[in-house]
Amino acid sequence: MVMKPVDPEELLNELQSLPKGFVEVLKKAAEEANIKRIAIIGGVVRDNIINKIHKEAIHEYQDIDAVIEGSIETFVEELKKQFEIERINILQIGNPYKTIRLTIDGMILDIASARVEEYRLPGENPQVFKCGLEKDLSRRDFSVNAIGIELFSKKLIDIYQGCNDISQRKLAFLHSQSVAEDPTRIIRGARYASRLNFNLDPKSLEQIQTTINYWPWHWQAGDPPEKAPAALATRLRMELEILFKKEKWEKALKYLQNWGALKLLEEGLQDDFYWEKRINCSIKLGVEPLTAFIVGAKDPSYLAKRLQIAENQQACITKSNEIIKQVSSVLKAKEYLTWPPSKWCELIEDANWDSYSICIAISRGMPLWRTFFKWHKKWRLVKSKISAKQLLGEGWEQGPKLGEELKRLRNIELDKYIKNSINQN
Repeated sequence: MVMKPVDPEELLNELQSLPKGFVEVLKKAAEEANIKRIAIIGGVVRDNIINKIHKEAIHEYQDIDAVIEGSIETFVEELKKQFEIERINILQIGNPYKTIRLTIDGMILDIASARVEEYRLPGENPQVFKCGLEKDLSRRDFSVNAIGIELFSKKLIDIYQGCNDISQRKLAFLHSQSVAEDPTRIIRGARYASRLNFNLDPKSLEQIQTTINYWPWHWQAGDPPEKAPAALATRLRMELEILFKKEKWEKALKYLQNWGALKLLEEGLQDDFYWEKRINCSIKLGVEPLTAFIVGAKDPSYLAKRLQIAENQQACITKSNEIIKQVSSVLKAKEYLTWPPSKWCELIEDANWDSYSICIAISRGMPLWRTFFKWHKKWRLVKSKISAKQLLGEGWEQGPKLGEELKRLRNIELDKYIKNSINQN
């Protein structure tokens, strides 16, 4: 299709709809800070261009990205004067990346000093150096996100033909080393593809598959998980968390699997075709979707440690392994076929298996999972119809015998479920 040129001044006028002349205040603060160039870049520009070309509704802004040629500290001080300090809340100061995240009247603004990044080792965090606006755009992930509007000149900066790719609904990496330098860009690609209904450029798909198969990173599966570079560990986890929290995760994960990109996590997940059912089941049980996803790996505890997911989640994954192992031994003995609900409750509760770990085990399709599902949903909530207080009123004394009687009375209530018991497994 022949694309009508994008008018940057028109786009800026639409951005003026942000709170109280937002763009003009940015320009004023930049002038006062003696900053010669400032640009709005990234998602807000991309989404406005999508609206212009395809007449699609603009996605709700998560944040606004601005890049300046100059000191972000001085710029922020001027912003405080322009907006009044009580309207600004500093959320995060990033070093050595020279970034500041803040809110203005509740709207998130990410400000960065223009920089270029150099990767000494693929997947590691880069070294950064000052540069101009145009060079700064070279460190972006896709061409559609490497578009900026320079506020003083009101010019569109689009050296990577992002507008043309938007017109074709295409996602294209900026250069041939995009994936090797930062494999988390693949996860972002799946997120954008699912959210914007864009397709991955064939050359970009080839880069993903070639890079992963070649595996240029100095760390590989089997190495100590804590030694994995950030882009294969913490930053990869953060991108996946965003994917589950903010995107159509089913669609995004299907893209990743179709691209062969789940090998970044583990071969087992690339070959796993039950993740959607497992995650949906887990969400209903209250399990974190990322946890539910990675337990499909051949060694979920190893992967969880590498991604540095929360320690409590790691502990529950390990516990679910123990539960599955013990239940498998029960399954071999065949005795379970005659067990009433009270016997199952005794096994589960005496083992001190927490409900969350059991839910993870259920989502993994553990043996006899239906029985454990019944325990989680019904049996564990059953109580004796007569309370300890009532028994004490009838002459019982505090002590082990009272506990045994309460347990006996509870078992009576539990075994009323016997018609629906474990023989259905």
